[in-house]
Amino acid sequence: MRTMGDIPENIPIITQEMMEKTTTEIAKRNTGEKESPMRGIKDIKCPSCGDNTMSYADDLAFDVILSGERIVIPNLTGLKCSKCGEAAFDASSTKIIDSLNLMT
Repeated sequence: MRTMGDIPENIPIITQEMMEKTTTEIAKRNTGEKESPMRGIKDIKCPSCGDNTMSYADDLAFDVILSGERIVIPNLTGLKCSKCGEAAFDASSTKIIDSLNLMT
């Protein structure tokens, strides 16, 4: 039987924090979740109001009423204007919306 003193020094010790980070990363990969390429964009020109007030947002929601039923998809990412509220979803969020086939 081996004891802790028998473990060679060159074997890394995996901490609980490392396990949690790995589990989170694997979950993201399994769902296809990637960081938005729009992250970090700030103060670009809004196509609606023309002001330089459009920035990255990770709290967007898609809200639509179809056949009298309200459908809300929260936690989407993209750009949002802080002046007029215009929003543009990034590719990842657009795929989520499209995957639901809401418009058919």
